[in-house]
Parts: sequence; structure tokens; C-alpha cells
Amino acid sequence: MQSDILAQSQITPALRDALFALYAAHYTPTNRAVFDADLARKSWVIVLRAKGEVVGFSTIELSEHNTATGPVRVLFSGDTILRRDHWGAQTLPMRWIEHAGRVKAERPDVPLFWLLISKGHRTYRYLPAFTYHAYPAPDEATPPTLAALMQELGTTRFAQAFDTRRGIVRPGACPTALRPEYAGEDTPTRNRHARFFEDRNPGHAKGEELLCLCELSVDNLRPRARAAFVRGLGA
Repeated sequence: MQSDILAQSQITPALRDALFALYAAHYTPTNRAVFDADLARKSWVIVLRAKGEVVGFSTIELSEHNTATGPVRVLFSGDTILRRDHWGAQTLPMRWIEHAGRVKAERPDVPLFWLLISKGHRTYRYLPAFTYHAYPAPDEATPPTLAALMQELGTTRFAQAFDTRRGIVRPGACPTALRPEYAGEDTPTRNRHARFFEDRNPGHAKGEELLCLCELSVDNLRPRARAAFVRGLGA
């Protein structure tokens, strides 16, 4: 697969149409105006193509925040979709982590965090697959400093849609969920992280999303993800 990281200014109308078509094939209901407005907020989009056709994408938004413990930078993962016939391919997540390394290299002295909201257990499971410590987690309590940061980021980014007690982002004007043919596969009972996600976000089928956070650093990344991150650091 070919992978490209495009800045907001490089997203053409034709590409925007292709991204929405892929999104609408996986989620229901959908609203083009809501999709376009969300995409316009993003800093970059990673686009995957096979034989010239768009088969996957992930949107990324970079923000900076002054917190009680100092400045932090945050990469927010937006819509991430990979067509079914390419499930299992690691091109998209590895390119994402490599790009995160490039972002970290811009300000190596400032902590870089990954903010992820997930309405499906497959998305949530990227966290334990890539990192040693990501929150919330089935085996580890969230450290107080990170819990406070999650509350701050959730409230700042999602305002009234963020349920501070449950750590859940409620759906907005156009609540979407995975289409049934995708939501039911790879049942959560086979994986403890998936079971944990189901327990923490029982409303995922209604479009509710679990807010998650981890630090993107060499020490916190598992070997394969670390290798991609280091490539980005040195690029």
C-alpha cells in the first residue's frame, strides 16, 4: 500500500469525497457537513491507497496546552478507517507512529501525548498494542496527574459533550456507530482489553466514545512502535 501524510491544505475536493465515501461505508448514520467540519479542524490526514484507490485513512489534530505541570503537546486521533480487505496490515499505524516521532522532534523538551476517543474495541486495542502504559487500562489505575490532564483535555476539546464522571464523549448532533457487519466481529470475550472497553463504554453502540490518553515517548512505546517513532525522530 502507498501511504501519504497530507497537510490540511493538500486535501483536494476529490480526496475529501473519497474519504467520506469510505467513512460512510463503515459508519451509520452519517452527515457530510459534520464530517467536513471535523476534517477541517485536523492538522494532517494519513491516506492509504491500493492500486490507486483510497482504502484507509486517519486524521490527526495537533494542539498545545499549558497545564498545572507545564506545557504539553497533544496529538488527537480522529476518524481512523481501514477497508476490511486490508485488516491486519500495519502500514497505517506504523506511519502514524513515525509521524508522531517527527512531531516530537520539533519540541523534544515538551511532553507529547496521544489523545484517542474510541467507539470500538479494535481502536482501543491500539493502545496496549503500541504502549506499555495507556489509560484507562484494565490492570493499572490512572495516575492522578494523567487523570487531571484527561479531564482538562476532555473538557477543553469536547465541552458539554464530555462526561467527566465516566470519561465518555457523548455523541453530538449526528451520533454515529459502526455498521452492524463490522461491530460484531472479533468478539470482545476473546480479549481482556476488548472486554474492558465494553465494560467502560457500554454505550458504544449508540456512538459514545471512551476518552483515552498515553504519553508518546521512547520509553513508553513497545519495540515495533518504538522503532517507527525513532525513525520519525531522526527524519
